Formats: sequence, structure tokens, C-alpha cells
Amino acid sequence: MANKAHDYAKKFAAEQATVEKAKLVYLNTLAVYAVHSYLKWMEFESDLSKGDSWNPGIRALLDVADLVIPGMGKLECRPMLPEETSIRIPEEVKEDRIGYVAVQFEEQLDNVKLLGFYPLSDTVNAPEEITVDDLKSFDDFIDYLEDLELFDSTNLNILGQGEVIPNQDNLSQWLENIFSETWLTVQEVLGLERTQWVFSARFRIAQAVMRASKIELKTQANSRLLALIVAVIPPKSEDKLTKICLQIHPRGNEIYLPSEFNFVALDTSGKVIAEEKSGIYKEWVQLDILGTPGEQFSVKIESNDAVLVRNFVI
Repeated sequence: MANKAHDYAKKFAAEQATVEKAKLVYLNTLAVYAVHSYLKWMEFESDLSKGDSWNPGIRALLDVADLVIPGMGKLECRPMLPEETSIRIPEEVKEDRIGYVAVQFEEQLDNVKLLGFYPLSDTVNAPEEITVDDLKSFDDFIDYLEDLELFDSTNLNILGQGEVIPNQDNLSQWLENIFSETWLTVQEVLGLERTQWVFSARFRIAQAVMRASKIELKTQANSRLLALIVAVIPPKSEDKLTKICLQIHPRGNEIYLPSEFNFVALDTSGKVIAEEKSGIYKEWVQLDILGTPGEQFSVKIESNDAVLVRNFVI
């Protein structure tokens, strides 16, 4: 381990009220710094200073070993001693994490080994403990980070499981070219000229399946014609996340979205997982989310006193 890592660890440990807490903070700090160094070597940016583990007040109260990856989220770096075969997941780090890395130390704490990675896609059922056998390889870890890097961090969310939502559109069936009658080609809904502006170039991937649905929002004052565009980008392999990209566009003679307009994605508990608001002269809004087959979510489209909800399962 680098001297700088031990310098941080000694400083943070000295602030603690008990010997047991000092040992815990020492190991957590070394684990975070080890992952930070690995990501730097792999040319991924990470920010030590933004994590709870680098916050004096939070680390004194909680068992945290998080490392912030800008634009992606927090990665939890859990330490393991030589004789241990699993990492414990404290209650306080079961949410707001993109995954866990197991960091195993040698007896003298002079060398560490990054044993593997566990992606967190279901915060409702986050594990109490993760064994070495449960970990994925670091090839998978890098692929996972590259997947997350594709998306705007303001919209990126990992979905959870829940009760079945009625009247769902099954997006996995889209990958088998099975669509309900409400879903048309983008050109059929928006016309040829507007279709070329749907999604940015980074989403024009050969494997992506894209469909559009006509929407009419009826308020007390008027009626607005809109289009919901959904693109499904399948995972590269069975253990990867499916990308779902959603946009709202005006259609017909409309050029801009309503100025008072809200586009929200919700999980099955009703928690907002992504949100975009319109403004004056805005031509479209977009939400980006990730999930695995079987996960469910809803999108709510609202303007003034008009509300429309569409339900999906991946």
C-alpha cells in the first residue's frame, strides 16, 4: 500500500473515540484508497473527497467505505482480513450504491488484493453478506462502469423490484419483435423530418429497438399532442443491464413542449427514480434508466391538470 494511503488512515483513525472504531476506520480508509488507485490506473475518475468515508462527522457515526465515481454514483469498498471469506454489508450502505468491491488485506496491511465486484441492482433486497463466490470478475466490473458511463448522471437510476404493475408493456418482448398495437415506428408517429432528431447519436446502436406511441394530454384549457419514444438496448451478455431510454416529443403542428410539463419515472413503490421538467421553448425531454429482466417501472407525463401514466416491465 502507498504511504499516502496509510497517512490518511492514521489521521482518520486518530479522530475516533474507541480503539475498535479506529481499527474499522483504518481498514475502510485503506480499502477506499486501494480502489481509488485501481480506478486511476484503469483511467476512471474517482473523487475521494466527496465520499462519506472522507467526511469526519459521517465516518465517526457510520461504517462507511464509499468512493464517489463522478457521473455514476458511490462504490462501496469493503475490507476483508486474510482469514475472511465474505464481506459484511452494514445497514447504512445498502442504499445509494452502484455496487461493492471486496478488498482483502495481508497480515501487515502492506499489500491488498481486489477480489471482485458485486453490482447492486436491487436496493430493496440488498444482501447482508457477500461471499467471495458471489463476486464477479474485474473484467465485468470495468464493463459495468463503461455501461454506466454511457448515460447522463442526472438521469441514471437502477430499478428495484416490487408488486406487479397492471397494464404493462413488456420491453423484453420488444427484443423479439413483439409489440402491442399502440406502439408504432417513430417515423409513423413523428414523420420523417422529426425522426432524425430522436435520441442522440450515441443511442443509434444496431441492437437497439425503438418504438413510439401517440399521447394526447387533455387539460381544461386545451389538448396537447405528444409522442412517447422508447428505445431498448439489450445487454451485451446475460449478466449485464438493459438500457431503457425514453423521450417525449411534441407532434402534429406543435414545435415545443408545454412550458409547465413534467416527465417522471417511478419504481413500484412510487419512489421517483428519474425526472425531467420542461421549460420555455424545449423541444424534447429524456429519461435514461437501467434494469434487468422482470424489473418494473412507470412513467408519468403531466402538464397542468392533465396526467398520463404508462407502465413497463423489462
